[in-house]
Amino acid sequence: MKIKCLSVLCLSMLLGLTSCGSLTKSTANKTSSTELGSVLSDMLGSVLNTSSSLTADDLVGTWKYAGAACAFKSDDLLAKAGGEIAATNCKNKLDNALQNVGIKRGGMALTLNADKTFDMKVGSHDYTGTYEYNSSNQGLTFSYLNGLGTSTATLSRSNSNQIQMLYEAKKLYSVLSAMKNLPVQNTSFGSVISLLGQYKGIMAGVTMQK
Repeated sequence: MKIKCLSVLCLSMLLGLTSCGSLTKSTANKTSSTELGSVLSDMLGSVLNTSSSLTADDLVGTWKYAGAACAFKSDDLLAKAGGEIAATNCKNKLDNALQNVGIKRGGMALTLNADKTFDMKVGSHDYTGTYEYNSSNQGLTFSYLNGLGTSTATLSRSNSNQIQMLYEAKKLYSVLSAMKNLPVQNTSFGSVISLLGQYKGIMAGVTMQK
């Protein structure tokens, strides 16, 4: 019982830090601050966060794939799905499925330019087009094939250098299938998407880091 109470107290203290909007900025303890940020990201990253002040200027730059991302739309839906274990299992299965189609660490990069053009590299393949960002709902819309194709990802920010680009699970399958040269239909990716679809209110996608 004492151990359980101590765990609840520690969690409350950590959550209390996030309610202020940022972690400590003390330059004398950057290492411990970074580690704490990583812990909080792991703990809280399973719920969609669209309340952060992510701006269009924040998005400009090159983002690299850091892993799969799965987030539930609310704490209530996360709890109904079985909590953090369910979210972690979903993320691990999705990460393996993405690797099978070439989306992996060191193999995917997205550059968002200030002139609203983008360049995405997946392996040896290059995808270009334009993008628009709606800060009111954190929707990032990509237009490609001269406007014939579009897709909108919901952004969730876990820290200043990391974002999650999320879609409804079935929509993620459609988006990747539309990317020419990715062997989506030739892998078990579809079965993983079907599995994720069994969880109500789950979003799936990728974590990108500057």
